[in-house]
Amino acid sequence: MIAGAAAMLCLLGLVMVLSATTVKSTNEYGTAWYYFRRQAGWLAAGMIALVLTLKVGHRRLRPLVPIGLATAVGGLLLVLVPTPISKGPVNGSRRWLSFGSTNLQPSEIAKLAVILWVAALLTERVSELHDWRRTILPIGVGTLAVAGLILAEPDLGTAVVLCTIVAAMLLVGGARLDVLGLAGAPVLVGLTFIAFTGYHAERWSFLDPLKDAGNTNYQLTGALSSVASGGWFGVGPGASTAKWGYLPEAHTDAVFAVIGEELGVVGCLAVVALYLALLGAGMRVARRVTDRFGSLVAIGITMWIGMQAFVNMGVTVGILPNKGFTLPFVSYGGSSLLVMLVATGVLLSIAKESA
Repeated sequence: MIAGAAAMLCLLGLVMVLSATTVKSTNEYGTAWYYFRRQAGWLAAGMIALVLTLKVGHRRLRPLVPIGLATAVGGLLLVLVPTPISKGPVNGSRRWLSFGSTNLQPSEIAKLAVILWVAALLTERVSELHDWRRTILPIGVGTLAVAGLILAEPDLGTAVVLCTIVAAMLLVGGARLDVLGLAGAPVLVGLTFIAFTGYHAERWSFLDPLKDAGNTNYQLTGALSSVASGGWFGVGPGASTAKWGYLPEAHTDAVFAVIGEELGVVGCLAVVALYLALLGAGMRVARRVTDRFGSLVAIGITMWIGMQAFVNMGVTVGILPNKGFTLPFVSYGGSSLLVMLVATGVLLSIAKESA
């Protein structure tokens, strides 16, 4: 179920990326296939990484957790410091490292690295769960340090998702509820304050889509228009008007709007069904596996996929503020697709053990 749902979403992503970028690709590179070829290349690399991760198994990754976390933190620091490989700012944010024509987003690596680290620590200290200083405190400090670097980019959405995933892992892992609640309250207040100030305050204009429709709500109104145009069964593959520049980031953040226009409500529901199937299978794996480390990792990865998909689709249909999230497996983006497929390989290795 996990492999099948992920594969179908990846194939859908290839079709939607091609459909949404033909005009953009032709104007910029003289060929309609540029973005499609790059996405296909990242997908091929991701599939190789998935198979390798599956063969290695999640247990053998555990000793490498500190290295992965250090790598992620190093990448997050590099994007904030002007260097030859730091790219930005792009749309007001510094989130990417540039290696020639290839861009890498360290926050994507950080999500998986933090999930593995939290699972490893909660497994090592299972007999000390009653002592919040040995569990909640170090995990809280580490998570907030990573989230702080992500906030500095600035990227509030990823920081919120990361903190939520870690809180859920602590809850399922058996951490003390009273201490977890006391520790989480100021974090929630702080994130809420940030959400309504400065750079992030403009995102709440989604509550009135017609207000400033030509500026802050331009992408939202374009996305809603695309979804509305699709009706029940869509206008057909390749017939979306988004490719003509009416919808910013049609191949990345707003790809769900292209799906809505070309495949209609039925197509959107099919995509939602694929994510629900994947999430259900992931949670089942987390319940069945006897390995505590594997169970916690499965919960973290499953929540990550589910939350990111929900936020992306929620932004597209106007029920959430814009957070700049990709739609897992579907949106154009090399580092996002590659890391997501690596995470899927980890999840499949846990599923294989639980079978």
